[in-house]
Amino acid sequence: MNRHGSQAHRERAPLPAWVWLLSGVGLGVLLGGVVIWRDRAASVSAPVSPAMPSEKAPPTPERRPRYDFYTILPEQESVVPSEELARASESAPSPGAAFAGGAVSLQVGSFRDARDAEALKARIALLGQVARIVPVEIDGTTWHRVRIGPFRDAREVEATRQRLREHGIDSIALRENSP
Repeated sequence: MNRHGSQAHRERAPLPAWVWLLSGVGLGVLLGGVVIWRDRAASVSAPVSPAMPSEKAPPTPERRPRYDFYTILPEQESVVPSEELARASESAPSPGAAFAGGAVSLQVGSFRDARDAEALKARIALLGQVARIVPVEIDGTTWHRVRIGPFRDAREVEATRQRLREHGIDSIALRENSP
């Protein structure tokens, strides 16, 4: 028996400081990995790049998947090529002259998550533009498209596209087709 009256009771020595340090570092690395994994998993709902394949989008610091979503536009819309917009804005007889083919809207993003669409809409509002969100269903998935317009003047479309480009926002021009 020992002096406290219990048999063979051994006290454990405290853990050395280096064990606690390594445990903390390991936990930090693990949590960091989880955060990075979540961010990459969230990139699935990243915005769809609105650039046409013939147009080179400006480099962005973050890696986003690039889709040619003009192939999934509903049949009631058609993409207006950049060349057509440039010709129309150069040959417009005066500011305010209407497009020959009707009104054009600019699509600046398409998101699975409505919150991402709202964030882009707010960012565009800070640039002095009014955007709207158009939900569409494609293959059972709802996409939230952010659009500006419609515009009737080609010069106004080009000026808006240029302002958006200056702030790192790509866009494509869409014309609504008559049903």
